[in-house]
Amino acid sequence: MPTKSELEGRASRIVQVFQKAMPPIAVPYPAIIICTKRTYRDQRGFLVYKMGSAAIPAPAEDSAIEVITGTKGSALLVRKEQVPSLDSFYHLLWVALGRFYIGATSPSAVAAMQSVDKGNAPEDDAVVGTAFWSFFAPEAIANRVEHFLRTAAGGRKNDVKWNEEAWRSVCDEMKLGLLAIYGQRNIQIPELAFYLASTLTDDLLLDLIHKAREGELPGKEGQSFDPVGVDTMPVEMREPMERLITVLEGQAQLEQYWEADEQTLERIGELLTSLNDIYVTLIADELIRDELDAAPIPKVLPEDLFEDLPAID
Repeated sequence: MPTKSELEGRASRIVQVFQKAMPPIAVPYPAIIICTKRTYRDQRGFLVYKMGSAAIPAPAEDSAIEVITGTKGSALLVRKEQVPSLDSFYHLLWVALGRFYIGATSPSAVAAMQSVDKGNAPEDDAVVGTAFWSFFAPEAIANRVEHFLRTAAGGRKNDVKWNEEAWRSVCDEMKLGLLAIYGQRNIQIPELAFYLASTLTDDLLLDLIHKAREGELPGKEGQSFDPVGVDTMPVEMREPMERLITVLEGQAQLEQYWEADEQTLERIGELLTSLNDIYVTLIADELIRDELDAAPIPKVLPEDLFEDLPAID
């Protein structure tokens, strides 16, 4: 686990890379505050007050970085104990900066994101789409910034040499990510957004997907397959999922891909609602089947019917 001073030393460099990769904005970039478990409560309270932020509930305990925005500015509060390594700090901070960046250009996205963070289940298609986009777009931004850094350093995505152990490990990780979208009652919007942002905007994963479909991976030469698990979804859910992917692929190709218009957000929300309705129906059907399987088989006659009858000689 990195130290507080190590994180503080890297933060400015990470912000500089982000600023070079993204178009400039008029809003000042947020201050980055590193706190410990001991100082978290006091520092968060101070930042909420200093930034003129609404009294929103604190995020989950395993949340690494919180974007605190108010009428007087913005700040990113980093929980040191939730940052596993310096390498992971780059991506975590880019996602948080992506959230800030989107909030600076689309305040309604932040409102929808906070609503989902609080556990609310939005029903309007446009709100559902905006909530999803508020998670998808920051992750997509972080992936593009990471690609910018790799290419600026001389790397190229077509230079990736996959060995069997590496690509199988990535595939297993993505399939676990897909499983995470299935909640007890509904599709999990943040988990689905992360999964789709990874499969559609992470250039290394896109390279893996392309080579898998072309049968170019070691150990699977000449065999085309889906490496990220969409083909493992229930059949009923695949069509709306594929249509959602098509919409997101189109948006990801735009120059300012992080800015989705109202029509696109509503379409995303419509497809998500359809996907969720099918999932809820499947859950209900499964629960009914489980209850029927667990119920005792009714007996035509009670077991003790003949116990008290006299013996027949």
